[in-house]
Amino acid sequence: MGQLRTKVTLRTRRTIKDAVIRLLSEQDSQSITISQIAREADINRGTVYSHYSTVRDVIDDIVSECINPFFVIVEQINITTFFKKPEIFISEITKIISEKFETYKGLIKMVGIESFLFSLGNQIFDSMTSNLDLKKTSSKKTLFE
Repeated sequence: MGQLRTKVTLRTRRTIKDAVIRLLSEQDSQSITISQIAREADINRGTVYSHYSTVRDVIDDIVSECINPFFVIVEQINITTFFKKPEIFISEITKIISEKFETYKGLIKMVGIESFLFSLGNQIFDSMTSNLDLKKTSSKKTLFE
């Protein structure tokens, strides 16, 4: 029973996030309402509220979902290889963006390309530099070695 509930919850949250992504392609994030999300997702407002308190909470969830794959890649980076062959890293980043292009397009429209890239770049840099000591001492092979 718990596994079914989890699947339903994940599916409902995905439906809500997809509705917000579609709405972001049409309008500014500040003008999106819970009622609009419910209509777009073809669910009732109570269902939206049972998963998210505000529109901002949905958007924050979408942003986290979009940024997390970048951290997976950053965790696999061997810093020496990165500087010798950055095209491998760029190729992996391109794959991530291609898989969820409409989502990234909506996010960029919402916050602006410069702000999005600046934020993403800072987060990647912070993650890379915090993992630098780990990469020096780790003997585990990574994607970028």
